[in-house]
Amino acid sequence: MNRAEKERTMTLLRRAGLWAEADKFREEVRQRLRAEKKRKEEAVARAWDAMCEKFVPLAAQVKPAFQTILPDGAECFEDLVDPDYTQADDAAQMRDVYRWIKDEFPRIVEDRPAGTVVDYRRFQTPPPVGLACNILETWASLPREKRIGLYREIRVSIKAVSTTSNSTDDFEPGTCEGPGFLDEIS
Repeated sequence: MNRAEKERTMTLLRRAGLWAEADKFREEVRQRLRAEKKRKEEAVARAWDAMCEKFVPLAAQVKPAFQTILPDGAECFEDLVDPDYTQADDAAQMRDVYRWIKDEFPRIVEDRPAGTVVDYRRFQTPPPVGLACNILETWASLPREKRIGLYREIRVSIKAVSTTSNSTDDFEPGTCEGPGFLDEIS
């Protein structure tokens, strides 16, 4: 299963509200296979296959509670990323991912009576890497009342990666506390 197929599967399961349960199942299968001494690659591939076999048919039966809207011409998250982003340092990339989420989450995530909508047509800056969209959608797929942990994770993660990065661009603790930010993600 390639990256685009995995993204489509995750999106389908998020829309159906099944991603958290499916991801937990996938991880349990992967760990069981690793305990059975299967190679890492084989365990990961078989875990994805088992998850798809169990949860994709269930997703087809569920009324969508989560929707992702991509801009015209985009087929996956990699089509959204900033083509000029060249940061190679992993820690700096993670800092940039969380900063992007902090800035864009309130703009592109909308809770509606029928479910949550993530509308990537609304972002002001493209994500630095596709992982930013995966993390954003994981948080957006949670019930609104459970998103309060996002603020904490962003703050802790940016601070942690700023101290391990070679970058001199340090995180300022007050930057996540803009007007309405907590209201938007909580």
